[in-house]
Amino acid sequence: MGRITRIAVASAAVAGLAVGSAGIAGAATTGSTPPGSSARCTKAPQALSNIAGRQAKLQTLNSDLQSWASQAQSGGFTGVSKRLTAISGRVQKRESRLTTRQQRITAACPGTSASGGASS
Repeated sequence: MGRITRIAVASAAVAGLAVGSAGIAGAATTGSTPPGSSARCTKAPQALSNIAGRQAKLQTLNSDLQSWASQAQSGGFTGVSKRLTAISGRVQKRESRLTTRQQRITAACPGTSASGGASS
């Protein structure tokens, strides 16, 4: 049993070295894509359009949630109002993440804009 274990360990070590050296050689020879290259920015207009549409829907949802929370508060349903306010906070957080993503895409691919879609 000891001999089989040694053979398995040795073959695993040889395989790891073979893959490791090939990975290092591959990493040394391939260049990275420069920012703004066509490979990275091909889908940028579609992504920006999707982000704009989602932001519009989230803004509508957030305004609805805030009005429902105020109605619940005025009606004496403070628990419901707290839950709606918490959901509104999560929606705002999602909006800010989408804005960050939109800024990153715009910075990485200058000259791109959303083609079609909803805008805010």
